[in-house]
Amino acid sequence: MPLILMIIILLFLIPLAVMFSMGKGAMLIAGYNTMSKDQQS
Repeated sequence: MPLILMIIILLFLIPLAVMFSMGKGAMLIAGYNTMSKDQQS
């Protein structure tokens, strides 16, 4: 059972990690909308 849970978690985290490493998904970071435009890019 723990193996299945770990696989499910990995299937969620791997695409998230790839998205962040490519510079996408910044809107998911807390406080992103309150940052200035210079800091957002």
